[in-house]
Amino acid sequence: MILFNTFSFYPSRSAFYATVFVLILSIFVVSAPAQNDPPKELKTFTLDKERNVFIFGGSKFRATIERINGTIALNPDALHKTFKAMFQLDMKRLKIETVIDKGIQKVVWNADIYPQAILRIESLNVAEDVRLVDGLPIKTDAKATFEFHGVKKLVELKELRFTYFSRNSRFVQWLPGDVLRLAGGFEIQSADYNVETEPELTTPIQINFSLFAVDAAEGVALPTEMIGDYLRVPFSFLGDYWLDEPDWRQLADSEYIASLSYNTEIPDEVKQIDGKKVAITGFMLPIDVDKGKVKRFLLLKSTMSCCFGVAPRINEVIYVESSKKEKIQTVMDMPITVFGKLSVGQQFREDLMLMGVYQLELDEVKRAR
Repeated sequence: MILFNTFSFYPSRSAFYATVFVLILSIFVVSAPAQNDPPKELKTFTLDKERNVFIFGGSKFRATIERINGTIALNPDALHKTFKAMFQLDMKRLKIETVIDKGIQKVVWNADIYPQAILRIESLNVAEDVRLVDGLPIKTDAKATFEFHGVKKLVELKELRFTYFSRNSRFVQWLPGDVLRLAGGFEIQSADYNVETEPELTTPIQINFSLFAVDAAEGVALPTEMIGDYLRVPFSFLGDYWLDEPDWRQLADSEYIASLSYNTEIPDEVKQIDGKKVAITGFMLPIDVDKGKVKRFLLLKSTMSCCFGVAPRINEVIYVESSKKEKIQTVMDMPITVFGKLSVGQQFREDLMLMGVYQLELDEVKRAR
């Protein structure tokens, strides 16, 4: 039995642990200020390690990429002059989710020859007085280029939407700094980019994206705050490194289980809290509910998986099991703080069920403020 396959979020129940990867990228292509203007101080937002997705689709098929790297540079008070962004897509990680039209037999992406696609947003169609305001959405058209299959062409982003949230906003408290959420889309013709389909695809391919970027000036420090005898540990610390997802289909293979080496990939800073009494705030996902109460549950970093269809990674989920005989009241869609002893390292039960890399022996649950 594989625990995580029993839970599901959009787009499909089997995709709960769809992989989200991150690459290393930098961007400093910004408009120079006018000669008489003072230098503009730029904020640089770097894509968070998850919650990012590009969707290729239309009336014929649907495919997604979640391994994306990118950066946004802007001056909050001069968006019309300074907004620039670049996003790099790992086409080798493109996942064909469904073929809507059974007539489409094959789409040739040539990822081995052209492993990356790049979207560059060059300018926004906004007035001079438009600026970032905490929590206020901005909707505008934008000019961009899309480089794909060795072809680079201009594209129009219709109704590009982005919202800025300060680090104190209750909507993004699980992230370690100021946040910019960006969503939009554009169309391409397969023939323009030498995308081969059988039979030939004459309708446009719609490309939509939903992205979260964090102010790159903010880092994640080793936690020091105490709540009584418990060290407060934020999810941003637990998930601030990359772990490849396991191949869930092979978890019944003892040789494959023995080959997993998550313990060697967890940073030493995170290993320092192994065995410590901690307090962690997140959202409950019950495992076995009996009359509204549970003995075991998963603590998730956020509810973003439900809202935006991007699955959490293996190191931002904690398997929680109560050390007491009595069960715990379920708390859904509201943040809770769990108190208990944390174990760091790949966790397996006797039946070889993979529990993840974090397990907490629960002492107490409180509603988070």
